[in-house]
Amino acid sequence: MKALDAATRGLFALACAALVTILFGYVAEVVLRYLFNAPTRWSSDVVSYALAVSVALALPAVTRDAGHVAITSLVDRLPARWRAWCNRALAMASAIACGVAAALLAMEGLVQWRNVSETVAALPIPKWWLSGVAALGLGGAAAQFLRHALAPSAQALGGGRDL
Repeated sequence: MKALDAATRGLFALACAALVTILFGYVAEVVLRYLFNAPTRWSSDVVSYALAVSVALALPAVTRDAGHVAITSLVDRLPARWRAWCNRALAMASAIACGVAAALLAMEGLVQWRNVSETVAALPIPKWWLSGVAALGLGGAAAQFLRHALAPSAQALGGGRDL
């Protein structure tokens, strides 16, 4: 669990760095465009890539903290022992879904790497970079959902417990 926590914190720090990159990309575009009449060709692409990185790498931390959207009205009406079982089952199903999605993205990333496939943009980058980051985020979320499923006290996935 300590290794998972450390990895999640590291990925979240990178997600925060991507947000700073977004800020600087927008500021650079505004300053260059409106003060120097010299718009950039790269800022939109950098912001788009950084947004994808930020969302993907923040996903494990959001999942760890049960900060994701959860519609629990049906589960909340169940008796306590059924609620705990249902929460574990939902967490396990979510872990499997995120794990499968991560594996599919990783496999696609390998295909993109072999084919030397790049994004279609003013600032093209290898597509496998984005697929790899998304796979990493989903894999981390899968591990956190598994943690929720196997926790000694499975409360609502919508929050309410410290991990």
